[in-house]
Amino acid sequence: MVVFHLYDKFYALLIIYSPFSMSLGRLLGHGTRRDEPTPSQWSIVLVQAAGGIFAGATASCITTPLDTIKTRLQVMGHEKRPTARQVVKGLIKDDGWTGLYRGLGPRFFSMSAWGTSMILAYEYLSWDTSFFL
Repeated sequence: MVVFHLYDKFYALLIIYSPFSMSLGRLLGHGTRRDEPTPSQWSIVLVQAAGGIFAGATASCITTPLDTIKTRLQVMGHEKRPTARQVVKGLIKDDGWTGLYRGLGPRFFSMSAWGTSMILAYEYLSWDTSFFL
C-alpha cells in the first residue's frame, strides 16, 4: 500500500515536467514533419519577447487591484480598520471600477519589460551552454 502511494502521482509529474516537444506537442503534431523549415533566430526571439510582454501584461492586470486594496489597508489607521471587502466597496463607490486599477500604466510597462528580459535571458543562457564552460 505504501509503495503504491509513492507512485500514484508519477504520471502527472511525468507530464508536468516533460518538455512540450516530448508530450503534448507530439500528440498535436508539432515537430513531427522533417520537411518543415526551421524558424530563424530572430523570429524565435520575437515570439519569446511577445510571450514576455503578454505574461507581464497579464500579471499586472491581475495583481494591480490586489495591490491597490493592500495599499489602502496599509495606509488606513488602526482604529476601526475596515476589511478588504469594505475597502473594495469604498473604492468602487468613490472611483468606480477604474479605482481598482490605479497605477496600472507604470506597473504594466515595468512588468512587461521585466517579463521580456527574464524570458529572453533565460532562453539565451539555456541555448548557449558554452557561456558557463
